[in-house]
Amino acid sequence: MSWWNRKPAVAQAGSVLFRGKWAARPEDFASVGEHGVRLGAVTRGADGGWTAALEHDGWGEATLVVMPDPPLPPGSLADMDGRLTGAEKEAVKSCRYAVAVSTGSRSGNVLADRKDLLRFLRAVMGREGVAAVDHQAQAFWSRDALDDELAHDADLDIDAIHTLHLLYDPDAPASGDGDRPVFWLHSHGLKEIGFRDFDVLAPDPAVHGHAHDLLRALAFGVVEGRLAPGGEPMPLVDRELVLAVPARTFLAGAGRDHADYRACVDDEHLDGHVVVCDAASGGWLARLVGRGAPRPSRFLQAPVPEEVLIHYSISATELMARRARETLDVLRGAVEELAEFDFPALVKLGLRVDGGGEDGREHLWFQVHGFQAGAVDATLVNAPFHIAGLKEGDRAVHPLELLSDWVIFTPGGRIDPRQTRTLRFIRANLPELREAMSASASD
Repeated sequence: MSWWNRKPAVAQAGSVLFRGKWAARPEDFASVGEHGVRLGAVTRGADGGWTAALEHDGWGEATLVVMPDPPLPPGSLADMDGRLTGAEKEAVKSCRYAVAVSTGSRSGNVLADRKDLLRFLRAVMGREGVAAVDHQAQAFWSRDALDDELAHDADLDIDAIHTLHLLYDPDAPASGDGDRPVFWLHSHGLKEIGFRDFDVLAPDPAVHGHAHDLLRALAFGVVEGRLAPGGEPMPLVDRELVLAVPARTFLAGAGRDHADYRACVDDEHLDGHVVVCDAASGGWLARLVGRGAPRPSRFLQAPVPEEVLIHYSISATELMARRARETLDVLRGAVEELAEFDFPALVKLGLRVDGGGEDGREHLWFQVHGFQAGAVDATLVNAPFHIAGLKEGDRAVHPLELLSDWVIFTPGGRIDPRQTRTLRFIRANLPELREAMSASASD
């Protein structure tokens, strides 16, 4: 059975955040009808709260829970969420009221069912809500981010069902760009759907920057069972293997190393967590002299090479390709919206390798010149590893059925099928971007 085909052990739940503190009444949520949602009979609670059923012909059923004094997520969680722009984080932290929404499982596909939760959260948000929180993933969604995600019917990406938190020492010296070194990166949300969350100690900045796909590969490895305690080392990139070590086992063998991590970690981050380690920390001789303890992945701590071939399973590649194809209109729309800046748009195409079968494909990046009916005119921008008859700079028209990913590169970051944060940031700062691009062109 595919990893995403699972019914949640507990109901999926989230909250909608509002700025003002108010006593919410059922009539305040009449606008759910604009989304095709029906608000059912209200059940009053002894504490002054109430619940009501929500129904939609396509999304199934949910429950709206309103309390007089609801809990709010800590502002620190919003600060750590890379999905939000700076302005969105401040908006989230200004909220003083929340209502909860829970759903069951309509399809048995966690990527589709979690999107149903987002749909209900957006309907409850109405015109006044500021943002939503997916409780299991500890993931924040601004109003605009929800609108972008719900504008198409593609199932969620794996990035949407877990969150990455980065911890750093605020007293450590900052780098030239103002960032401080991260001593602990960890995920939340994979444990909540029956797997394990993963930890990377002292990651190189590229790992949580432009080389984020390495973290996606780790997440896929966890849910596919390829990165699991007691399992074989998992290929991450060519000639680089990693091993999953239970966090408690790692901590017991880490001695005095990783003091920042040891000082911060608690039971919540030990139970159900694995530390990504080197595939081998030494043989019997190393253990004899005390050097056989699990060692955090040195590959993830070192500068990431400019070009690496990340190992994704066929299943993971197919999932990513499906979402890329089903969000192709997002790419086209963003290219048109940002046409004045002429930002490079690229597509990744899966081409068959020399001597390979249908599944033997190398996924290569091409710069887009234009789209045709079911095809793309594009130029190869990186050298193939396993296709002798193709070279960097070759231009051709390729069928879009080969599409497995896409990206637009901008000065504010990348826009891709998994997030629109950069696009939302650009929309909110268009005058400043135009000024900066104009100044750059005149230099």
